[in-house]
Amino acid sequence: MFVEWVCPDGHRVWQWTSQPVLKFGMQAGDFLLSTNILLSGSNYRKVALMFKFMNMGMVNPNTFFTIQDTYCVDTIREFWEEKRSETINRLQGKEIVVCGDGRNDSPDHSAQYCSYTTMELDSSEVVCVATIDKRETLWNSTVMEKEAFIKTVDTLSKEINLVEVCTDAHVQIAALLNPDKGKYKDLGIHHSLDMWHGAKNLAKKKKKSLQHQR
Repeated sequence: MFVEWVCPDGHRVWQWTSQPVLKFGMQAGDFLLSTNILLSGSNYRKVALMFKFMNMGMVNPNTFFTIQDTYCVDTIREFWEEKRSETINRLQGKEIVVCGDGRNDSPDHSAQYCSYTTMELDSSEVVCVATIDKRETLWNSTVMEKEAFIKTVDTLSKEINLVEVCTDAHVQIAALLNPDKGKYKDLGIHHSLDMWHGAKNLAKKKKKSLQHQR
């Protein structure tokens, strides 16, 4: 908010602003709020709705996305690539076990994007993030996680000695890592299930076996 006191002759007598103004004219509060919404992983619309309920002023969406595109995206990407490079270099020459899982931007078949995140088991450091747009899979959201996993393994297998991958009980991913006929059978990567999904999968098989016996 800007308030100006101007005399009848048009001279500015006094000016007040609700926020400090940066040297390039942007209000500091708008800049800090926009960057922190992005860096915290929050959603602009949800934060804007909260501000509306609290009857507080909110940076408008055009300003938010301008700040995101101009100042944040490239800086975050450069920082990520630098830290990832350091981690990959540190893992060279070791047998590496990773854990991975995919996350869609919305549930069911309406998802547009899927990000597959992989971390190294011992250090819990994220070593790869692969994102797939539904347009890359002919608008088929059900195979996005599979394609993101393929992108992940193709990347990591060239950089580190990948000996084991731990995932959830995703059928398409299990097929890729099948030691006899999977896409990655020649890499010799062992596929294991995380504890929760492993137990759940075992319980399903046991239940099915009991039903057949009856």
